[in-house]
Formats: sequence, C-alpha cells, structure tokens
Amino acid sequence: MRSRFSTLIAVALVASALALPLGTAEAAPAPMSLGTVTATSRTPKNCPAGFSCTTFSVQCPDVRAVATGTLARADARGTLRGVAAFFSGGNGRAFWSDGSDNALPFLGTLQAAGLRVFQVRWDSPSWLASSSGEQAGPARLACRPASVIKWLHDANPVPSSPGRCGFCISGQSAGASQVSYALARYGLDSIVSVMVPTSGPPHADIAQGCLSSAGTPGNFPPKSSGALMDLSYGYAAGGGPCARQDRSFASRWNADGVDDNGDYFYPSTSVVFVFGDRDTNPADPHARKYVAQLRAAHSPDVTVVTIHCMTHGVQDSADGLAAMRAALLGRPVSSTSTSAACPGKGKATSSGGGDSAKSSTAKEKASISGVTPTSSRSSSREWLIILAVAIIAFLFGATARWRNLHFRAEKDAS
Repeated sequence: MRSRFSTLIAVALVASALALPLGTAEAAPAPMSLGTVTATSRTPKNCPAGFSCTTFSVQCPDVRAVATGTLARADARGTLRGVAAFFSGGNGRAFWSDGSDNALPFLGTLQAAGLRVFQVRWDSPSWLASSSGEQAGPARLACRPASVIKWLHDANPVPSSPGRCGFCISGQSAGASQVSYALARYGLDSIVSVMVPTSGPPHADIAQGCLSSAGTPGNFPPKSSGALMDLSYGYAAGGGPCARQDRSFASRWNADGVDDNGDYFYPSTSVVFVFGDRDTNPADPHARKYVAQLRAAHSPDVTVVTIHCMTHGVQDSADGLAAMRAALLGRPVSSTSTSAACPGKGKATSSGGGDSAKSSTAKEKASISGVTPTSSRSSSREWLIILAVAIIAFLFGATARWRNLHFRAEKDAS
C-alpha cells in the first residue's frame, strides 16, 4: 500500500513539475527569412501519372544560387477538404512517388478522401546543395523547401483543421529534413495542421554522424550520407569536412542542425513520426534527437510510430503507408502488423534506437501509444487512479503556467 501511495505522490509531483512555469525559459529564436518563389515557363519532365506539372524557382537570402524545381499536382476527388505536400529523400531530385509501385495508389486514396496532393522535385541545384566554395549549410538552404511550403499554403486556402489536413506536409528521409526545418527554423508551424516525417530527419546531431567511427549507430559513411552533408557546404566533388571527419567543423554542424537553434513548441500542429524496425539507414538515430527536442519543449501532439518489417522507404511498406494515411486524415495511428517473420533478408537495425518488434498485435499497438498493457483488472484500476491524479496535478500546474505567461505578455505589451 505504501508503495502505491508513493507512486501516486511521485506522479503528481512529476506532472506538476512538467506544467509549472519554468521562470527564465529562453524564448525561441526568431524565424529565419524565407525566399521568393516564382512560377517559371520551363517545360516539366517526367511528370507522375495522374498529375499535372509546372515549374518554379526559389531565390533565398544569403544563398548564391537560384534553385529550380518541378511541382506535380493532383486534385481532390469530390469536395476539397485539405492539401498535402510531399518531399522526397536524398538530394530531393525525384518525386516522392518515384521508384515505388505503392506510392501513386496511396496518393490516390488521399485524393479520394478529399485532399489535393502536391509533390515537390528539385531540379538544379538540389535543395541542399550550395555553390562551390559557399558554406551555406543545410539550415540556410532549407529556406528553399520552406519557401515552397509557404507558397503552396498561400495559393491553396483550405479551412484550418487541427489534427488533420488542413494543410499538411510530409517528407521521406532527407525529405523529412525539408519539412522539419520549415517548422524548426522558419516558423511555419502556425500554418501546418499535420507534419509526417518518415525515416528522418537525418539533419540532427550532424557532428555525431560525421565524426563517429564506421559501424557506430548514426555514422554517416563518407561516400553516401557524408557526401550528402558536404553538399550543403560547397563540396559537390567530395573531400568535404564530413567525409574527412574534420573535428574543427563540429560547432558549425551543431549550429546548423534541425535539433538546435530552433523552435520546437508547436501548439497547433500534429507531428507523427513513422520509423521502421528494419531500417539500417543512419538517419534513424538522428531523427530521434529531433523527436526528443519536441518532447522537451512540450509540443502537445507528438507521436512516434515504429512499423514492424518496414525498412527505410515508407513507400514500400503497406503498414507504413497506412500509418501515414491515418495521421493525415486525423485518425488514430496504429499498425496492423504482427510479430510474424519479415519477408526477404532484412535484419532489424541495431543502430537506430528503434522499438523492438512486439509479440502480439495488442502489445505492438500499446508500444505505439506509449502505454504498457497490464495483466489484471486491479492493476488497471490502480493506473487509472494514478492517471487521474496526474491529470489533476498537470491542470493545476498548467493554469499557473498560463497565468505566468499571460502576465509576461501584458508586461511586454506595456
């Protein structure tokens, strides 16, 4: 009995600590400046089936080159209920649907649900490439996708729909960096209803990826992920600081990460991360650093889903796509997979910090929601009591925090 009472007190204290004002908490940095997006008359190439394509250019402050890209659009079937924009991985020079037989049918289900769908492809240069010798870095270069996101939002007005599209964005792998930087560094959370990063973003804790030894979880191999990082610092031909593990560059990498120097409190944006438990790409552990920042900032609606048998490409996972669809449409996010053996020769990653596969569908769904299933009715009742105490304590602390913030706002206004 004493241990149960102690647990109740501990939970109440923790909940109160989370909700009470922190007094001298630092304000989020001012958003970085967006660029100018212009529609162009270039002839688009290789437009996805069922989409119409146009071209555009982006000029960003403090970046030399004007970036060009192609925008693919597919309208909603029936009443327009929202807009969803998709960004591909790597250097972004492909459409999100390229290379997968599942991608276009999946996007078709979103159209059928009333969403207008956009895909963004970068043409020349890629979104994360700076000019030779220009050390722009990924944070400044992320002005390109952030500017396109704002441009699409302004050109496609839809009713605000917290928790569902609305206006939604999703990116795969380094495409997840494109959408995550838009919120963390460019302040676009106020216009985004739902963000779904999948298998990324890799641009967090960049220094660890560049400086760690081969085989270390999250290590960026010099000829693949390392070379991709170096593109942002003007090393298109290789030999950049990440590839050569230049420790003197660590402070610059840290300053440019999506997990630092940004805003991580998104009060009106639902953020759903989708990871695979068979993903051996180094992006996974870096992405979780960004997740940790959102949680530390107490963003109210952050969900992490780990899909059984999914490797790096969400487009190749039926369960991964189902989780994305649920997130975009404001439905409960869950996986329908089980602990059955995965097809092919894929092995579970040992480097991503991902959740292990569960032994039953119920346990797997519990791991997605962050709740451990209990084995008896009495233990369930105990946890309900603990939850009630925690909620009461949190509401009490949150009220105090709101009063503190309201007082500070009035003080600033005066």
